[in-house]
Amino acid sequence: MGLNNAMALKLMDADGRGDLRGGSALTLGALRMRGVGANRARLRRSSQAAGLSGDLTPFTKPRPEGFLNQLGYDRFHELDVSGYEGADILADLNQPLPERLHNQFDLIVDGGTLEHVFNVPVAFANVLSILKVSGAFSSTNTFSGEPCHGLYQFNSDLVWSFWKRTCNCEVLSCTLLPADPTKKTYEMTDLTGNRWRPSFRQTDFDGLYFLYYEIRKTAESECRAVSYQSDYEVFWGESAAKSPANIADNKSSKTESGSHDSI
Repeated sequence: MGLNNAMALKLMDADGRGDLRGGSALTLGALRMRGVGANRARLRRSSQAAGLSGDLTPFTKPRPEGFLNQLGYDRFHELDVSGYEGADILADLNQPLPERLHNQFDLIVDGGTLEHVFNVPVAFANVLSILKVSGAFSSTNTFSGEPCHGLYQFNSDLVWSFWKRTCNCEVLSCTLLPADPTKKTYEMTDLTGNRWRPSFRQTDFDGLYFLYYEIRKTAESECRAVSYQSDYEVFWGESAAKSPANIADNKSSKTESGSHDSI
């Protein structure tokens, strides 16, 4: 688990757009910075474009506290199931988190933790419960290139179906993000109401890619129900409209409406 350069660039872009508002930050797991590598010039440009100092010193530190501090988050916490890496909040995302943690954080960063958590619906609900209204959640998990890395690999329709339709959050960004910032990114749009799924050639993904997304919690956000894939919802709706029972109901309704009109 870590906060790599590609993810840092996206967070700086979000800060430059005004999507990150400072305050208290929490990482899921004890994330590690991945250094500067060959991306020094790109990182400095993005830092300056976001109105930051351009100082890359935080990228040389083991923890992301200094980097998040540059983004305006002056309080930093780490949540993990074990304290072996020094997390200050010990809790299991597989289980509902205690109420003392609810509505406590302005930014939550998942740098590859949720793909290792077995009880994903509970873990997602936990994230929403501990995020403040108007707070942002940034998530990066493996999409391709490491098929045996975690328990799960998520796809973009989960972002739109769960965070937007089920929880009524605002999706700020949803991207297939290469670990190498020089490679092509793919913006993933909302498939609500569509009967198709996007497809790619294997050659489109050269190397490691992540599913990266940012969401914002609104005053109306809550986990109300289960989520379904977008295209299945369309197929089920079309099938229900064509069912004999539904057709009979429609005919009956029209007959009743006609008889009322004649009175």
